[in-house]
Amino acid sequence: MPYDKIMPAYAHIVVIFNPKSTGDSARRAQDFAEEAGTLLPDANIHLERTQHAGHAEVLAYNAARRYNNVLLVSVSGDGGYNEVVNGALRAHFADGAALPACALIPSGNANDHHTRVYTRPLLAALKDGAEQCLDVIEITAGDTIRYAHSYVSLGLSAHIAHELQKQRPSRLREITLGLQVMRRFRSFTINYRGKRRSFVNFVVGNIDLMGKYFHLSKGGTPHDGMLELWAVPAASKWRMIVHILRSLISGTPSPAQTKGIRFTTIKPLTFQYDGEVGRIPARTEVTITCLHRVLRTVC
Repeated sequence: MPYDKIMPAYAHIVVIFNPKSTGDSARRAQDFAEEAGTLLPDANIHLERTQHAGHAEVLAYNAARRYNNVLLVSVSGDGGYNEVVNGALRAHFADGAALPACALIPSGNANDHHTRVYTRPLLAALKDGAEQCLDVIEITAGDTIRYAHSYVSLGLSAHIAHELQKQRPSRLREITLGLQVMRRFRSFTINYRGKRRSFVNFVVGNIDLMGKYFHLSKGGTPHDGMLELWAVPAASKWRMIVHILRSLISGTPSPAQTKGIRFTTIKPLTFQYDGEVGRIPARTEVTITCLHRVLRTVC
């Protein structure tokens, strides 16, 4: 992916980590802070540990409002990084703060975003001294706005990915577990493109991986201004099996591409975004759009 500009000399680097994450985030955060301090001696390094779910978003939001020319580093998995991105973008779009840079040191279970976007450790990228800007998915549901760095999912794959992340199964167990969840799952119905339509799976992605195991597409890039749409209509069990096995093994060769979609819920729906879970009330208009190259990052 092409670099967008030479990286500024950050005045502040805020390292946000979850001491209870599946990886050793406390040690990784401390090691990074020490090495970053040596690499960028003029930067003020701040270590911030989260205390509860959602706290990383608060810390990122406060740092983005407090400091100019700041780099927010999340030592976490996809969910923790999602909180940091949401805090940073909320401070920028809602409160007019300068847009901070965000970066990731993987310390979670799936680490999908890091796997697909990062080609080297963060310190190596900092040494090269360049930034780039990636697309972000914006989810607007009524008066609520959330952001996703990688994907938004409604339906079966969100349920299976959640189970896979909890159990960390073998490859054979992945497929078996996926089929077990599929047997219990029921389709959902939304008003989409002027009609009531039922789906078993509805994923809007910015990268081609979800939950470490689901391959969503081939050829998409996180900075082209387009989102990949993987929508599976309600169908027979056999068609569902084929779709799930394909996604676990190789992905969909040519998904639809879109800059955004709109639908209205009929019943309350649970959705997953970057591993986080949200709830959409019934009869809510939902808009999912691509914000082109708004995420400053070092990767």
